[in-house]
Amino acid sequence: MSKMPITFNMSWFRFGAIMTLLLAFIVVGAIAGKEIGIIIAGLTFTVILFSLRFVFGRYHSRGLRYYKRQQFEKAIAEFKKSLDFFRAHEWIDRYRIVTMLSPAELAYRENAMISIGSCYAQLGDIETSREFYEECLKEFPESMLAKSALRFIEAAKN
Repeated sequence: MSKMPITFNMSWFRFGAIMTLLLAFIVVGAIAGKEIGIIIAGLTFTVILFSLRFVFGRYHSRGLRYYKRQQFEKAIAEFKKSLDFFRAHEWIDRYRIVTMLSPAELAYRENAMISIGSCYAQLGDIETSREFYEECLKEFPESMLAKSALRFIEAAKN
């Protein structure tokens, strides 16, 4: 397994909201049917959670798996599919706390562009890597990861 760094910036607020929703499911289950109700509620929440993430985040998840295996060309293809999907359905990304039950702080579009840039850098294509980081900054001007990557590229040139 690869030792490649993968970042996941979690919003504690979003995480807390998801845990509150899980607690609500459990309370309703407890009211409805004691122990069996709690089990059914927990299982229902888990099925909903993984179904939403699979349906909406499947390309991104595949991209991460390929990245970890250092199969960067395959990872790029999956991250590009993820980027295209979330650009076409921007509202899913914007409201990912509800649509995907995701505690991720970074938008999936931002994460995809940074990941694509990182893949190209790993392949030695620094110019294409730079283009994706710059594209990310156009859409997300406050992206610290994209800014850091561009500074690293500039420092490596000098």
